[in-house]
Amino acid sequence: MDIWLSALQTVFTPTTLFFILAGVVLGTVLGAIPGLNSTMGTALLIPFTFAMSSENGLALLAAVYCGGTFGGSISAILFFTATFRTRSPGGTAERRPRRFSEAVGPLISSAMACSTVAAPLIRRATG
Repeated sequence: MDIWLSALQTVFTPTTLFFILAGVVLGTVLGAIPGLNSTMGTALLIPFTFAMSSENGLALLAAVYCGGTFGGSISAILFFTATFRTRSPGGTAERRPRRFSEAVGPLISSAMACSTVAAPLIRRATG
C-alpha cells in the first residue's frame, strides 16, 4: 500500500501532470497527421527525455503514445467520411464526393464521439 501511495504522489505533482497533458496534446496532433503514428511519435521524443527525470520522461512518452493512438482515429474518420459509397440511378455503386454539410457532417460528429468514448474503454479492456 505504501508503494501505491508514493506512486500516486509522484504522478500527481504539477510538473508530471504538465508533461502528461502536453504529451497527450502532442500525441493527438502527431497521430492525426497521416503517415505518423503513436510509435513513431514516441520514438521521435526519446532524445528530448534524456534531460528529464525518469518519472517525467516516462509520463511524457506514455502520454504521447496514448494520445497518438486516439489521434490516429481522427485522420481515419476524416478520410473515410470524405467520400463514401452511394447508389447511382443505374444501381451500380460508385465513389463520389458528397456535399460536406449534407452528408458528411453528421457522420463525422457521431464517429468522433464514438471514438472519444471507445478509445479509453478499449485501452482499459486490452491491457
